[in-house]
Amino acid sequence: MIDLNAFPHDEIDGYIVRLDDDAAALIAGAGEARLPYDVAYTGRVTIGYGLSLLYKKDTLLVEWVYDDFRREHRGEAALDFILRRGDLFPRADVGGWRAGTGSREELFLKQLDLAPGLQAVAFSAQGAAPTLLSVAVWADAAVDGWQEPPADDSRIPPLLRQAVPCWLSHPAALAEVSRLVISEAPDA
Repeated sequence: MIDLNAFPHDEIDGYIVRLDDDAAALIAGAGEARLPYDVAYTGRVTIGYGLSLLYKKDTLLVEWVYDDFRREHRGEAALDFILRRGDLFPRADVGGWRAGTGSREELFLKQLDLAPGLQAVAFSAQGAAPTLLSVAVWADAAVDGWQEPPADDSRIPPLLRQAVPCWLSHPAALAEVSRLVISEAPDA
């Protein structure tokens, strides 16, 4: 069982929806909206942050890193170290949790695929399978159509903003979320 407090994470109230077989979205601030998607779960969502495993279709939720000089980096500092300096320390030890299996994992940093960058994985309180997120959207009636959120928008956690594209949307435009996955900004 994954210890959700062991690695960097955020908690957000919202929906996790499936957009297709490979893509999922977090939709927050939509209240009791009727969404035109397959809703995987709704309620309190824990978003964990990690990196892809090389040669395996899974994400390692990073808890700690020991670099070649045995300096310890934990939590967000561990993610920052890996993303900024990981290429310089391929034999650094990394520990965390595999999102897909829930098992503890210890490996060398070179066993992580750093090219895709930071990933966001959603967990529900109901115990549904973890879901890799492709996009995050905040419903906001004050927004006309779609907008990129301002950098100081406190609703959006910094790590989530780094891991997936984040948008603000008028609630009436939420049916266009699936277009975000193909890296195309929806029509405003």
